[in-house]
Amino acid sequence: MQLESCKAVKIADCTIAGSGRNGIVCIAVAGEVSDSTIAQTADAGLFAVDSAGLLLARNRIDRAGNNGIQVWRSMAGEDGTLIIDNRLENIGNRSGGSGNMGTQSTCFVPGT
Repeated sequence: MQLESCKAVKIADCTIAGSGRNGIVCIAVAGEVSDSTIAQTADAGLFAVDSAGLLLARNRIDRAGNNGIQVWRSMAGEDGTLIIDNRLENIGNRSGGSGNMGTQSTCFVPGT
């Protein structure tokens, strides 16, 4: 599932399973993803880029291939993403290497 340039999004009490890429992708999104289950994704469970005040709370992410939660920015700036009380299990490193893949959660801001 991919959302782009959205305000006041609310995804709650959903199950997303078996994605061949990321489970949920939020690009320039404000709102929340909460109380949901994301399982068996080839890449990240939740991937947010250039958020504008996003709440990621009380989600369960299981068997993600490359990271549980990723919050990135395309350029330095205010983001406002809150990552609260999520449960991540069985997170993999399918892409290999020793960088940011295979971790529970990552944040990336260029130039830092």
